[in-house]
Amino acid sequence: MNITKRILSVQSHVVSGYVGNRAAVFPLQLLGFDVDVINSLQFSNHTGYPTVKGKPLQSADLQDIYEGLESNQLLNYDYLLTGYIGSESFLKEVAILWQKISLINPQAKFLCDPVLGDNGVMYVDQTLVDIYRSKVIPLAHIITPNQFEAELLTGLKLEDEDGVCNVLKHLHSQGPEIVILTSVEFSTSKDTLHCYLSYNNHDELHITRIDVNKLPGYFTGTGDIAAALSLAWLHRLHYSNDTIPLQSTMESNDEPNWEAYHTTSKAFYHVLSTMKAVLIKTTKKADKMIAMITPPVSECILSRARELSLVNCKKEIEEPPIGLLNPLIFKYWTIPI
Repeated sequence: MNITKRILSVQSHVVSGYVGNRAAVFPLQLLGFDVDVINSLQFSNHTGYPTVKGKPLQSADLQDIYEGLESNQLLNYDYLLTGYIGSESFLKEVAILWQKISLINPQAKFLCDPVLGDNGVMYVDQTLVDIYRSKVIPLAHIITPNQFEAELLTGLKLEDEDGVCNVLKHLHSQGPEIVILTSVEFSTSKDTLHCYLSYNNHDELHITRIDVNKLPGYFTGTGDIAAALSLAWLHRLHYSNDTIPLQSTMESNDEPNWEAYHTTSKAFYHVLSTMKAVLIKTTKKADKMIAMITPPVSECILSRARELSLVNCKKEIEEPPIGLLNPLIFKYWTIPI
C-alpha cells in the first residue's frame, strides 16, 4: 500500500477568495496529498480589493508551531511548500524549519515560490530579496519565480531565449535542481506567454519550453496554484515516476510523443493544461457575473468575479485536459552548464 505523501504548506491565507494556501491546498488534496498548513498571514481577502483587514503571523509564532509539531513527532514531511512571506524574521525562521524537516527526512524536497512582486511592483521589502538569495534558495530543490522575481534574484533581464538560458544557469548555480519560470513575456511577442522548466542533471540542463496564447484579463493566485500543481506533478511523474492513467480529450495521434521528452517536460505540460482550464472557466464565470450587474460595476464586484474558479475545476485538476493546452511551441533540449 502506498503511503500518502505529507506536505507542509507555509504561505498566506484569505477568508474569502483563492490565493496562497486557499489556492494551493485544494488541488494538492485532490491529487492525493495530505496537506498541513501554516498561514504566514490571515487576511479577509487578497490585496486586489479596495480594503484588506487582518494580520501576519509573527516569526515567534511560527517557531512555537513547529516546535509543537516536532515535540509530537509530526514534523516528518515529504515536501515543504512556501509562498508569500512578508517579513525578514519569518523568512529566516522558515529556513530553520526546513533544516529541521530535512534532518528528520533526508529525502524530503523543498519547493520555494519566492513571492517578491509582479509586473514591476514589489510586494515585500528589498531585504527579503537578499535573504532569498543567500539563505533560502540555496536550500530549495524547486523554485517557481515569475519573470519579475527571476530578474530581481539574478540581476539579469529576460528579453529573449538567450537571456532565459542565462537566468536559468544563474538560478541553478545557487542550488535548486529544478527552476520553473511561470510566465515570461518578450517585447516581440506581447500576446504570448513563454513558460520554461529547467532540470539540472549532472551539470547538464534539461530545458522545456511551452508557449501559449496569453488569455485576456488579470488573475490573482495563479502563481500559487501553479506552484502547488508543479509540486504534485513533479512528484507523480518525475520523483516517484508513478504509472497513472491519464484522462484526456485529445485524439491519440495528437498527443505528444512523451518518449521524446523528459519526465519534467510531461509534468510541466500537465500543470499548464490544468492552469489553462482554470483560467478559461474563471473568465467565463467572471463574464457571466459582470453581465448580471447594472453598470457601473464596483471594484469589489470585479475582484470577486475574477476569483479563481477552483471548485468548479475539480475534474480538470484530477485529470488535466492535455488536449486543451494546444501550445504554440513545445520543445525540449539540453545544454551544458
